[in-house]
Amino acid sequence: MAAQKLDTEIRQEQIAQAALSLIAAQGLKGLSVAAVARRVGLVPSAIYRHFKGKEQMLEAVLQYVRSRIFENFEAVCHEEADSIRRLERVVFYNVQMARELQAMPRIIFSEGLYTIYPGVRRRAYEVLKGYLGKIEELVREGQRQGRIRAELDPGSLAVMVWGLLPPAVILLQLSEGRFDVTRHAKRAWQIFREAIELPALPQNYPRIFGSSSESSDRRRHQYPCECGRDEDAMELRSRWVRYKINRAHSCVCYRSVEN
Repeated sequence: MAAQKLDTEIRQEQIAQAALSLIAAQGLKGLSVAAVARRVGLVPSAIYRHFKGKEQMLEAVLQYVRSRIFENFEAVCHEEADSIRRLERVVFYNVQMARELQAMPRIIFSEGLYTIYPGVRRRAYEVLKGYLGKIEELVREGQRQGRIRAELDPGSLAVMVWGLLPPAVILLQLSEGRFDVTRHAKRAWQIFREAIELPALPQNYPRIFGSSSESSDRRRHQYPCECGRDEDAMELRSRWVRYKINRAHSCVCYRSVEN
């Protein structure tokens, strides 16, 4: 019984993959039970043993994509401890999936499909919400680690992470594969990372900048303060430095500490 169930799951995954490749090549109009059967090497009646029709095949496609997404998340969380690195890995896993699963934008952005098959619309929404929820978890973990700015809304950041790729995937399709999605993702990720990341603590904290016998000019150093709210944060006025992260407005200041 277990072997039979496994064979059924493998066959259903094969059918979902065949449906994805058909949609990528011919659009949704090219998807039919007969076409999928030919691609898998079955007769149409064999497809009906697994799915009642086109709607259930599309739901199976979405389930297959969901499984791939969650497998990627599990791999990233197992291999990376740092939350910023986890987010970066997720973005580039998505780039890989975008290249492999070019049918997905045709499904996600097809209003006509959802009118005919409302169940597919609900399933697509569930998959996307699940994906955004996982991203939100990574963002919250980054805020707990002090790696991501605490005042940023995790839900909004999750949507922005997702938003890094769909326009690029559309350009990839319109250009017939000429648009460089990987190059775009690298640049977009760098901009996004700089906007959300808090720098790590310096390795030489605390640090002596000179003895008391040295001149005050030599012991004075200028550092920018992102918040602009504390002029004292703009300079060092003693030999000891502490590194402050003010979570109220997420500034990063080097402030003077008296002996």
